[in-house]
Amino acid sequence: MKPFEHRPTHPLEKGPRPGSRMPPYKVGNDETLESVAKKFGLSVDQLNFHNFHTTNVKEINWYLHHHVGCTLPTRDQKNWRFSRAASPGLIYIPLAPVPHPVPIRIPVPKPVIPVDISVDGDSPFLPADVKFTLEFRIPPEGPADLGYLVAQARINVEGEVKQQGGSLRGKISIRKDQLRAAVEAKIIEDTKATFAVKFEDKLLKAIAEAAKSGSKWDFVKAVTGPFEAQIKTTYRWKKLSVTPEIGGEFSETPVAVRLSGTYEDDMFFEGCPFHGAFTVKVGFNVGLSKKGWAWLADKVGRPALRWFLTQGGRAFATVTSEGVLTGAAIIGGAVIATAAMTSLIAWAIGDANRKAKLDRYARFYVEAYKNFVFGYDRPTSVGILPDDNDTRVELVLLGEKDALLDARATLAKANHPAARGTDQQAIAAFSELLMDEFNGDVGVKRREAQSKLWRTLEEKAKQVARR
Repeated sequence: MKPFEHRPTHPLEKGPRPGSRMPPYKVGNDETLESVAKKFGLSVDQLNFHNFHTTNVKEINWYLHHHVGCTLPTRDQKNWRFSRAASPGLIYIPLAPVPHPVPIRIPVPKPVIPVDISVDGDSPFLPADVKFTLEFRIPPEGPADLGYLVAQARINVEGEVKQQGGSLRGKISIRKDQLRAAVEAKIIEDTKATFAVKFEDKLLKAIAEAAKSGSKWDFVKAVTGPFEAQIKTTYRWKKLSVTPEIGGEFSETPVAVRLSGTYEDDMFFEGCPFHGAFTVKVGFNVGLSKKGWAWLADKVGRPALRWFLTQGGRAFATVTSEGVLTGAAIIGGAVIATAAMTSLIAWAIGDANRKAKLDRYARFYVEAYKNFVFGYDRPTSVGILPDDNDTRVELVLLGEKDALLDARATLAKANHPAARGTDQQAIAAFSELLMDEFNGDVGVKRREAQSKLWRTLEEKAKQVARR
């Protein structure tokens, strides 16, 4: 394993640094940046900054390798080290200590931190004049099923409440739960009206046309359009802003309508008048229900819907990978990315020796997994030393085991009958599912699926080895 290094965005030229002593210092065995800095009465940061204009470890490693000519790693293999073999092996010593820039600190008054009234906390009471925040959801338990669509509102309120006029008791305290209930009641009333939106045939037709054309923004507008129209009739706020966007909070709600506005209200607590000013941000997380996705698949065709989802970016990839859609033909494009590699992780976790071997021989696991799925022979041990044969065999068996586990898990998520079939039936259906992501004849689809599966598994195996 080579030391970690990173090429700076604008690397320095090779050669002496301005303001350096002459001749430069020739490094030797058993020397370090620390020992050289100490020898000349410098800090390590001063020496690094003079030579490399950075204190970033990976960038320093790059300079040590490419400018100083270090070719030997430290014992932990993480950094390059000095030696007589380094060529040219020169470190430049500043004529005078390099001054560190002294940051100018301007005192900033601490802002007033609003009280979170989403929970009662230590005390159920608030002062008469208070700034607060509140967050809640409608409905609180999860997205509401509106037929062909599902939706949930996430609401954030920042507010300030002040007692008006005087009171025989002077300034009185407000109970958090009373303030919370008063604010929620106002917003919930308007929000429930928004959830009462009606979805007509023309809405569903617009959604289908957007999916068929492959336009994710037309899809977003079609799904969120009725909410936008309803919002503008139900919320009577100042500075009302409504914005549709991709990136809802949940996998089943991949698009959102962002709403923000301000309002003021008078209220009474303990018989005393209060005036409140509120800034509200609402995110309507919206998506198709399972009924809606099934309708859309039948309307535009499963191949067209699958193509649309693969073009939709991360938000729609999450919909497919988490099994919100049913039917193997729809979720096929996300299968490769969700390989669990359960057996390999269990084998390597907590064992540094195994991780080191996996980092070196990961290809045997990857090739065994791929070959098992696509019906090829087991990989051979070409180029592997005899004392590593046991590791090779273990990795091959683990690859085959994980291929079958991933096949059954994926097919079960898609409600595919082969999930409950024989091992051969499960693997055959799994390989078809992998190929179904690609276009072309069977040979092209097979090659593309194998190549993508190899790259994905290899990257994931290396991640396991380096945990």
